[in-house]
Amino acid sequence: MKRLGKRDILRELRLKKESSLFVVQFFAGQLHKFPIQFQAEHTYLKKIVFLISPVFKVQFEQLLSSSKGITFYLDSLDCMFKCQIESFDNITGDIITSLPLSFVFEERRAKSRVVVSDSMQMLYNEDSGQVINKKVFDISSGGFSLVFSASEQFRLKQDQLLKHVYLSYDGKFQYFDSRVLAILKLRPFDLESLPYALRRVSFGFDSIDEEQKLFLEYVSQGESSLQNKKTS
Repeated sequence: MKRLGKRDILRELRLKKESSLFVVQFFAGQLHKFPIQFQAEHTYLKKIVFLISPVFKVQFEQLLSSSKGITFYLDSLDCMFKCQIESFDNITGDIITSLPLSFVFEERRAKSRVVVSDSMQMLYNEDSGQVINKKVFDISSGGFSLVFSASEQFRLKQDQLLKHVYLSYDGKFQYFDSRVLAILKLRPFDLESLPYALRRVSFGFDSIDEEQKLFLEYVSQGESSLQNKKTS
């Protein structure tokens, strides 16, 4: 796979000015996310110009009061990058930044995962007596993942098979045989919505029958409906 870098970010911004670009920043105990538009790149000055909607000007000014470094999320590349703010015109909404100082790309998957709402839970009782009862972070037709804080203890190991994992969503539930595919340490903001150091455990379904497929489709449709309500 080609390793993406700063040039790929700039190329994507130039080619897709209307792509989903957001400011993502943790401020006053909350995660703030709002859209922003790419305007131009001045290569010789090593500057980028963005435009923010009047609706979000006050929110953006609050972020600037806490930090001059702003994190952006580019949806089309599953990429987050950080720029230093050089100037902000609160009348026109123009923002001039440095070129990206740092960036991180999300892992691309063959099967698209959906970040799920708080209504989806995973419950698993180990033979040792350990109980894992966690909110599911995301899910696809091939598996799901959980996110643990750096201080949370768990005994999961890579390639471990978990039998009869209970997944519940919106009053419905199914049992799955799931295998631990990866355990990753994450830095703050490696995941768009989580500004903390974390550990992410990814699971793959060993096999899926028709009832389980229907359950996963129900989850996907339910989350799509929630997203449509939020954006309408």
